[in-house]
Amino acid sequence: MSLLRRLFSRADDAPELSFGRYTDAYKSPEQQAAWERAQAAYRDGDVLRSYRHFFEYLRDPTADNVQVEWQDDRLDFECYQGSKRIVGTATAAGVSAYAVVIALEKLTTDILQELLERNYALEHTRYGLDEAGRVTLYFDSYETDSAPHKLYRALRELAITADKLDDLLVARFESASPAFSGRIRRLPEPVRETQYAYVQSQIAEALALAQSDSGTLRQYAGPTAYLLLHTVYKLDYLITPEGFMLDALERINRTYFSGEPDGDGRTRLLVRELRALQSRPRAAFYEELYATTSTFGITKATSQSRLRDLIEGQLPDADWYLANGHHRTAVAITGYIVGYALFNFAPPRPVAELLHLYFEITENAYFYALGYHRRYYEAASGKLYKRRIRDRILQIRQQYRELHPTFRPEIDGLNYSSLAHFVYSYLVMVSHVVL
Repeated sequence: MSLLRRLFSRADDAPELSFGRYTDAYKSPEQQAAWERAQAAYRDGDVLRSYRHFFEYLRDPTADNVQVEWQDDRLDFECYQGSKRIVGTATAAGVSAYAVVIALEKLTTDILQELLERNYALEHTRYGLDEAGRVTLYFDSYETDSAPHKLYRALRELAITADKLDDLLVARFESASPAFSGRIRRLPEPVRETQYAYVQSQIAEALALAQSDSGTLRQYAGPTAYLLLHTVYKLDYLITPEGFMLDALERINRTYFSGEPDGDGRTRLLVRELRALQSRPRAAFYEELYATTSTFGITKATSQSRLRDLIEGQLPDADWYLANGHHRTAVAITGYIVGYALFNFAPPRPVAELLHLYFEITENAYFYALGYHRRYYEAASGKLYKRRIRDRILQIRQQYRELHPTFRPEIDGLNYSSLAHFVYSYLVMVSHVVL
């Protein structure tokens, strides 16, 4: 399940879409108990029982992402991760697993060199060729190295690496072709058209603003970076792309915060990468839009206190722009904060719902075009639907009152005088949440 799969006020003909990066941080009490049993069994030397409980821990009953079958003294398993199926066997001697990455029309030295270089970045797995000559990612471990925490890290590396790499290799090498083995569902044509139009419009708007003749934007480096990064993170959350676009967004995030290049060089990097995404053919973009089933998450759980620190550390950057009427920049800063949090972390569930609602409000036209017919905000008039927003927040509060009895968002502090004032006050509300 993605960070949020719930559907809010969905029309009967609206698509069932997932938003945000998949996370496995939200385990049920039954799954947590299975993890404890897996660890206890491993300590007791009963590795087969440990494996059984380990896969109970991984299995999400709502997604049917893991299948297990006992064969005498061994356990055969399958896990799904995006476009990939991980197949493996566990015995008293250890665990082995593999995932087919791509098929090859012919093997070239360029492909071999690529795989050899990528092998150096792997800790638990390795690339190889299966009997059919397909590029395959392998994992093998003796029982002495198959404790639950080690097995989790290894299978996670295998699954996430195989799922990410196939689209990249197919795009780069002519002799490579997809080897889909996971559970994927192509999105309806109207959804893909809406998403493509949204990506194009958002990138075009961000690039136009970045190249604005405004003296403010020229004088201060911060606004341009906020505008562009806000675009990067909201596209990642709202489109949930695969392949080339996903790799580009992750590369932007990784490179920008590496500190290299310095200053304006990083801003030029953002512009260059977004232009490359903007120029992608429509057909290539469509191929990377599909719904999947996954087992291992990319984002890791974070605490409310860490999210509070993020908001309180970044939100003051919007003060000057809000006070001096530069509302678009103020909104970009708050959007950057929300997008950065959802890109890198899995917040506690009720807070994640509030952050999703942030985008439902600020990007309401996009959600409406997808078929989610509840108006929270009209950009043309600047109207915010106060009652609907309050009702939705109260609905989220009610939903989590048993699990988080102290979760009481302070809705009376919300400022509806403009979108910029509202989103600022909204993040203040989120930062004050107590779980």
